Amino acid sequence: MSIRKLVVGVGGVHEPDAVLPDAGALATRAGLPLEVVHAFDVSDPFVDTYLRFSTIPGDPLLHYAEGLQARLEGQLGGLAGECEVHCRAEAGQASAVLHEATCGGDCLLVVGPTRRGRVGAALLGTTAQRVLHGARTPVLVLHGELAPCPRVLFCVDVGSPGALAMVEGGLAVIRALCTKDTVEARVLLVVGLELDLPIPGLHERLASAARERLDAFLAELPEGVQVESVIRTGAPAREAVAEAAEWAAELVVVGSHGRTGAARALLGSVAEAIVRDAPCSVLVIPPE
Repeated sequence: MSIRKLVVGVGGVHEPDAVLPDAGALATRAGLPLEVVHAFDVSDPFVDTYLRFSTIPGDPLLHYAEGLQARLEGQLGGLAGECEVHCRAEAGQASAVLHEATCGGDCLLVVGPTRRGRVGAALLGTTAQRVLHGARTPVLVLHGELAPCPRVLFCVDVGSPGALAMVEGGLAVIRALCTKDTVEARVLLVVGLELDLPIPGLHERLASAARERLDAFLAELPEGVQVESVIRTGAPAREAVAEAAEWAAELVVVGSHGRTGAARALLGSVAEAIVRDAPCSVLVIPPE
């Protein structure tokens, strides 16, 4: 997996989006071009009124998009001098526009916190959820500037056939973004035990079996990949978020199943909860 450009989705053009400077710093450090994309809804009352009653000669939709693009360009400020930057505004659903912008492959899609403070319940059930579920390229949910060489926590389900590819894909993205060849990484496996059952030795037996599976999984990683490993017991999403906080991770990497509709329970619900509640940036790797 290689990264040839960053595509950053911004929610508004009337004031600077908080994700822009952090995405710009990331693109500059990695030496990658940055494409800034804004999607607008033609059914919005203001947009609809403009399109209906515009007196400017030519295509009113084109004029409106060009006006938004000019606003975006005005927000970029010093970024244009630091890295190659392009921006565009398109009519359509945000998730569809962003997916189209990355359909050429070799892209990293970057999204940021909402105006309500974070990618949480306000957004995750709508635009962000659709972006994450339908993405065929990695998606970075960026919470502030990413460190040049972040501490990375991989959350794995060793029973998933795509778990190894998720870790390898995550490492490839991180190497493309970081300034060092090696990163401090930890692989987490959570034994999903929601209830504390009063069975003597249960936790020890589960942890022992999980350790064997995790060791076998790590042995399949490419030669030279050095990671720590840790096992926790409990609700998977809660334990993943707790591990990220206690270990002071700067980036969490999870995999998505690429499903939509009734099967959404498995971005799955665990990965979705991690994206929502993690104390740091989260990189979501889609299935191959």
